[in-house]
Amino acid sequence: MLNRHVKLIRLILKNEHHYLNADEIASYLNVSNRTVRNDIKYINSEVYSELIVSVKGKGYQLNKTRYTKQALEQLLDKQMINEDNNLIKLAYQLLMSKQSVTLNHIAEQFMLSKNEINDYIRRIQEWCDTYDVTLKIVKKKGITVSGNEMNIRNAILHLNQLTHHDVSIEDFIISEIPKAHREVMVHSITMHLNHHGIQTSQIRIQQLLVHLIIIYKRQHESNESWVINQEAHGIAKSIIQDINQKLKYHLNEETSRLFSFFISYYFEKYELGFNQIFIQSYIDRLIYQMNIKVNVDFTQDKLLRENIYSHFSRTYLRITKNIYINNPLTEDIKRQYPFMFNALYESVEYLELDAKINLNEDEIAFLALHFQSSLDRNMQQKVNIVITCYYGLGISSLLEAKIKNLNDNITIVDTLNIEEVPNYTFSNIDILITTHDIDDSYIPKDVHIIKVTPLFSDEDKSKIKSTLKQIQNPIIKNDALSSVEVTVQSDFDKSLKMIDIFKESKNTLDKQHAITHDYIETALEREKFSSTYIGNLIAIPHGNPEYVLKSNVMIYKLNHSISWKQYEVKLVFFLAIAKDDASIMKNIIHNIAQLTEQDVHHLIKLDDETFKQKIIEHIKK
Repeated sequence: MLNRHVKLIRLILKNEHHYLNADEIASYLNVSNRTVRNDIKYINSEVYSELIVSVKGKGYQLNKTRYTKQALEQLLDKQMINEDNNLIKLAYQLLMSKQSVTLNHIAEQFMLSKNEINDYIRRIQEWCDTYDVTLKIVKKKGITVSGNEMNIRNAILHLNQLTHHDVSIEDFIISEIPKAHREVMVHSITMHLNHHGIQTSQIRIQQLLVHLIIIYKRQHESNESWVINQEAHGIAKSIIQDINQKLKYHLNEETSRLFSFFISYYFEKYELGFNQIFIQSYIDRLIYQMNIKVNVDFTQDKLLRENIYSHFSRTYLRITKNIYINNPLTEDIKRQYPFMFNALYESVEYLELDAKINLNEDEIAFLALHFQSSLDRNMQQKVNIVITCYYGLGISSLLEAKIKNLNDNITIVDTLNIEEVPNYTFSNIDILITTHDIDDSYIPKDVHIIKVTPLFSDEDKSKIKSTLKQIQNPIIKNDALSSVEVTVQSDFDKSLKMIDIFKESKNTLDKQHAITHDYIETALEREKFSSTYIGNLIAIPHGNPEYVLKSNVMIYKLNHSISWKQYEVKLVFFLAIAKDDASIMKNIIHNIAQLTEQDVHHLIKLDDETFKQKIIEHIKK
């Protein structure tokens, strides 16, 4: 069954109470009416017998006399898991093989038709492109894989990205060797580590085993100096000799050297030497860049600095060898914290110019968690308040006590007599609370003035809480978006592809003289590096703000989904936001990320003007 067939069945399921005509299905799948009819015929005869019924003059619908929605969803989920496992297994086989793999061999092993093989290969190829690994079908030879050895190994460790199901690629790789061999390897690794006084865990042993399997199956001569600690090298040699003796393997010295690197890495058996100075400098510059991007003073968070130094010291050791590890939370982090991830991407990209350190999306996602944790620890802005009271010390003390109890982040900076207000310096003051009307000409415009009753009523309490919320969680004001041009485009034909969005955006931005000629290239590079898909049928492509002259948000409202790498998208927010509008970018990304899939389906049904109004209202929340 093709991926397209699954989409068709799911579309029918979503519309179980309605008929869908061929035009509607064709538009959704981006195919012809003839293909729709052929697909339905195939599904009814080869997949699920008479699943879809056709009623003349109405269209297609789920056959409710033979299938319930719940039962069909269970069948479909089970089949999709099987197909995803086959997809991962095929990709693993292709990436692990040093020889070309014939299409006949794939057809026999996986029992796939020619169309199904082509569908699988297309999906694997699109995914491999993100790792700079090339899959080619060579006539009379089969499928060949080419690319940098470390890129291929990196791709193998991320095979779980080929499926939306929860798949442990480590478990998959380990299961590809016989159980008896696994047990011998695990015992050997554990025994020799313990012999050298290294206490470990099952998780760490599993990680080492995964790396050893990949090294063994992708044996590759390298001029790289992998030995960074002699003790770790000695342990690795003992393990390899033990495995060779017991399993009759032929693992060589190159395997020992490379395996020793992972022992050094996981058990911190390495010396950074003068690299510590570089690492500290890089972290300082990264935090400085994040201060600018996020508009938060991260420099005061000592715990953040300590955590990043501990994490990045080991990261630096790996990336200098072009070795990356799988972060299973990357996609979730990108969806939950898209602004933080993007701010880090831009900061890392900026530092890469002279630091020559290239971090992939997994590494950036790890760092994003550290910065997000810092933000969460310190997210509530301190609010400085001055009280002025006509009634003297007693009422002033009462007001101070009651206002302090409203919020832990309130600081009462001063209490004044009414007469002292005109000459007071309101530096770093957020709120002035007064019991009487005062002449506000002496008060800076950014200071909130709140009049309260002397005995502080519930209404007074509500007024202050409302102002606190406004200060700590500012919304985009009506005039804040005045510098941003928002446009909506729809009514695209079914042949629209991801690259067309970039071309259309370039044309629009060029006409407005809103970007320099490098901008779209940076957006394409950003997309190649890490998909800007944030879940719920939404993508937010964007490039380097340094090349934006005038901020624009171009929204593409699609009646049919388009492929966005391995995802499906119906709403695209192309964000060309200038550097000076960074705070607006933060709010836009944060609020777009709050849209649910149900919201998206509702919004795309609206006319363009109503849609634009609803989106702007949502962005301003």
